Amino acid sequence: MMNPMFCFLLTLTAVLAMTEGRGSTPVLDSDSKNVLSNESYSIIPLKSNGVSYDSGGLTVFNRGGTCPIYIGVKASEFNLGVTVRFSDWNSTDKYVPQLLNLNIKMNITTPIKCLRPKYWAAGAREEAWFLRAGIKPLKPKFQIKKSDVYMGGYYISYCPAGFNCTRVGTFVNEDGVRHLALNATPAHFAFVRGVIKTSSKTTMSIG
Repeated sequence: MMNPMFCFLLTLTAVLAMTEGRGSTPVLDSDSKNVLSNESYSIIPLKSNGVSYDSGGLTVFNRGGTCPIYIGVKASEFNLGVTVRFSDWNSTDKYVPQLLNLNIKMNITTPIKCLRPKYWAAGAREEAWFLRAGIKPLKPKFQIKKSDVYMGGYYISYCPAGFNCTRVGTFVNEDGVRHLALNATPAHFAFVRGVIKTSSKTTMSIG
């Protein structure tokens, strides 16, 4: 008969192994290659058919010429927008893992008065559901998960506590500007590897 303590230790080892393995599945780019920490990528929303791209890539803008800097989608079929890099997940993997909190840093320059924000962040107060550019957070708060609807598509979620996540979607405001937002219809995204595109302009001003 097997020793009860041995059974307990065997079960505990299996559970720990499963826990350590979580999030180790790599995120893949549009060429089915691992998304890597030292590369830049365009984040492109997918159309409802899950195959073609929906408009362009990411852009940044402000409203009325003031801070904060918001993150949106550029209305262009030919411009993949500003690129991003992923970092700060809690593993030693060189590839970007699914289901682990991470930071998303945009390759942009912005006005000094806005503290040169480059990282994805959730808004504050009444605009908590709009994504904006912020300084590097103390803890990473975004996760990437493979879509259960479209092959090659991914959800991006905001997970401030590592759970109770809210998926990122798009929202068109009263000016027709397409924001990345929380509490919106979740969007499916693809990651396209590309060269660094740095926006040297101040940012587009709306309103």
